[in-house]
Amino acid sequence: HNDNFDPAFYQTSVDYIDKGHRNRLLTVFWYLTNVSKGGETAFPRANALPQPEDVHSCGHGLKIRPEIGTVVLWYSLRPNGNSDPNSLHSGCPVEEGQKWSANYWVWNKPRSFEINMPDADADDEYSGEMSVASASVEGANNVTVIFTNQQYFPMYLFWKPPDRDSEAFMGEIPSQGSLSMLTYPGHVWHIRAGADQSSELLSVQVMQDQPKQVFLLSGELEPTSEEL
Repeated sequence: HNDNFDPAFYQTSVDYIDKGHRNRLLTVFWYLTNVSKGGETAFPRANALPQPEDVHSCGHGLKIRPEIGTVVLWYSLRPNGNSDPNSLHSGCPVEEGQKWSANYWVWNKPRSFEINMPDADADDEYSGEMSVASASVEGANNVTVIFTNQQYFPMYLFWKPPDRDSEAFMGEIPSQGSLSMLTYPGHVWHIRAGADQSSELLSVQVMQDQPKQVFLLSGELEPTSEEL
């Protein structure tokens, strides 16, 4: 995910970000623990690499190992104020040990009041930035889901939080392509015709209690699912 709010994807929430003029400029990220194995912060588009098919992939790009006291800083906006897609990042799974981290968002304009942003409380749940490697803790029921677009036009994926009407835009599913996400049983995903939640709703997918799931978005826009 990216930490800033791209106005193109938040047309129904533009007042939150002053139509894009008020936004998260940079992120300061602290590692509060050492991690024996895994738990890196990955930047799959570092050095201007192309957009990955799997935005949670830790197989390429820049990876930063969590070491206590290490601080990472990155910009989410370009000098002209536009979103920087190369700031895309994710948390790699913790394979051994425990990971604790903290972040601070620096905004490009002062904020004189607190507002609930559209993705409030969403990052920790799907990005894996705080996780524990243990079979007995929550997280063992993670679901890896792949959305495959069989149409000849792009579709757009949104996560529907259970406690509010606003949806979190997660990415484009390219024509004849796929998009992979880490999620949980019961999570609701909307596939829309455009990159705004006011666009036509094509399908709704509810995650089942299966570790790996595939949703095929067919030519009739009626999805079918099958287990990997």
